[in-house]
Formats: sequence, C-alpha cells, structure tokens
Amino acid sequence: MVMPMISKKRFLLLALLVIIVTSLVAMREVHSEEEPVVSYLGPAKYYANYSSACIIRVDDFVADPAKLTTIDFNMGKRTVSFQNFQMELINYLVVHHPEARLVFGIITGDASGENNTQLWSLYSELVHKYGWEAASHTRYHLLPPRTADDIAGSIRDIEGNISNYRVNTYIPPYGKVDGNELNMLRKLGIKIVMSDKPLQLKVPSNWYDMHITIKIDGKHPWFMKFLEVTHYLNNRIGGVTVIYTHATSFDWKSPGQMDSYFNETLSNIEDGRTWITVPSELHKYSVESKMLKVVQLNETTFEVSLKKPVDFQPIPVTLKFLVDGSVKAVYFNGTSLPELDSFGYIPEVGYKQIGNSLLISVIPNGVLQILSGGND
Repeated sequence: MVMPMISKKRFLLLALLVIIVTSLVAMREVHSEEEPVVSYLGPAKYYANYSSACIIRVDDFVADPAKLTTIDFNMGKRTVSFQNFQMELINYLVVHHPEARLVFGIITGDASGENNTQLWSLYSELVHKYGWEAASHTRYHLLPPRTADDIAGSIRDIEGNISNYRVNTYIPPYGKVDGNELNMLRKLGIKIVMSDKPLQLKVPSNWYDMHITIKIDGKHPWFMKFLEVTHYLNNRIGGVTVIYTHATSFDWKSPGQMDSYFNETLSNIEDGRTWITVPSELHKYSVESKMLKVVQLNETTFEVSLKKPVDFQPIPVTLKFLVDGSVKAVYFNGTSLPELDSFGYIPEVGYKQIGNSLLISVIPNGVLQILSGGND
C-alpha cells in the first residue's frame, strides 16, 4: 500500500504545531515546579473562610466580690435578688471548652480595683488568654435615663483594670437605651450596642442595634431545637447566630443545669464550619473586609491594603486564592508566614492550603508573595 505524500507546506505547519504544543507543555511544567499560577478570589466573608459566625453573650457578670453569691437589682419600687453562677460558668468553660469564647457584660459598681484585684485579674486572663470580650453593662444596672457616671464610669472601670484593653461593646441593662445615651456612647468610642430584640440572622447593618437570635435558659428547653434550625440555616446563608443568657438563677435552676445546656449548645455549634467570635472582632472583620483592596503586581505577588484608615487596631483578614501547584512558603512584607495545621477561633496570621485552595490571613497593609515547592 502506498502512503499519501505530505506536502512541504503541510509538513511545516505540522512541525510548527508540534513545537507550539511542546512549548506550552514545557511552560506548564515550569510553572508547576517553580511558580504556581495564582488567582485571587476575594476576601472570605468570615475569618478562616468559616461558613457562619456565632456570638455567645452572657449578661450580669459583676466586679464586686460581695455579689458573687447573690446579686440584687433595683427595679424602681422593688429590689429582686438572684443567685450568681458566673464563677461556675467560667470554671466549666475554661476546663471543658477552653476554645469557646463569650462576650460578658460587667456591672462594675464603683470598681476602683482596690477590693477586687483577683476578680479583675481573672477577667484580664479571660480577655487576653482565652479571647473573651468584656463589655460594659453599666455601673449600677439601672433603667434609663442613665448618667455619665453610670455609663462612662463603667467603661473607665473596665479599661482601668484590664491592661491594654479598650471597651468596644455596650450592653444596656434591660435592653433599653435612649437617644441621649447612644450619642454619649458614640463619643466614648463604643462601636457596638447589643439589644435584647430578635431576630439577628446576618451581619448587622446597624452596629448600634445588634439583636439576638435566641435566648437560652432552663425554662424553655425547646430552644435547642430552634438553635439547631437557625444554626443549620446560617451555615447555608452565611449568617450570624447571637446566643444570649444570664449566668444567674434568673435563667437557670442551678449551675449544673446551666453547664449542661452550655455543653449541648456548644456541641451543636462547634461543627467545624462556625466561627465562634465576639462582637468587636466581627465588627472589625466586617469593616476591614469591605474596605480591602488587593492589587496583583505579578503572577504571584499582591499588594494588600485598606482603602482608607480605620479607627481601631486591625485584625487578620482571610484572603482566598486558587493555586496551580503546591505552595512552599508565603511572605508578607518580606516575613515568612506560618503554615497552620488548622484555623482556630482567634484570628491569627498564617496560611493553609487544601488542594488547589489557599487561605491566607494577614493584617493589611503590605505586599504578599506566594512561592511554590520548586523555589529554594
């Protein structure tokens, strides 16, 4: 059988095609060995690309040691008393759920720190070691209208007794706050006001009126089913769950009952998809991620900045990338970032690669460089 002859022109075209294909394959091999092809996908909605966020709020912590057993509230014409279970709750969570975090509203009284050094030292440890947030719950837990001494005094008490700490969140007693009080809070630098109104299911649009999603207590055990439903929904819509209670006999029959329900609540929430955070942290992350500006300088280098300055200390924001190849190292402003085995709840700088997905958490501003396994 005689094979058909290939014309010189066709032969040259075929040869040129082979050269082009070979070059493309070689270029792809060089990229995979030396530089991953990197695509920036945008900031994660929540730190570490968690699907949803959850805040656990507990009111009526006290700064006066005399009120650690029984706490009294002046309701105008009458005074009511409740057993205080805050120490039992703190001990239970630190021992059994040290990763869990609370925002706790402190009734400071006339808290100079002279007679309650140990209690303030405990609060300082909860803030700085465990990532809890201390919120102002006023000095005297009164109904509005409230005085500057009651509000600003409480903020001074907290900041004066917890070093290197700024109060960002205010929890008004009885969930009531008036316009004059809000104006005062803004001038004092408060960023978040938490109310008792339902129903919070997303990142707040008005941080001076942050609602709750669900109240947990020993009187309404059906709350667990409602929590399961809302938590399931929020994981799918990228929502926020705000859980609210008191560490007193106002909500619980005993410390044991309270601890049991907290254990069940945390077992429901800690599913690997939910960021357990605190109000000031969620606020900062939300503001930063919206103002983030990322400019690609070359194939593997990016400039990360904020469009305008913020009036708070920034926290790490998580950036999402798609990479073609394994990542050897990530540098930010010339400093190597740690490779994380996993992301916790407290934001930290570092990176983690899962397949072709790369998550990098950094504090803007700076230059980000991504190196592959082929680079020395």
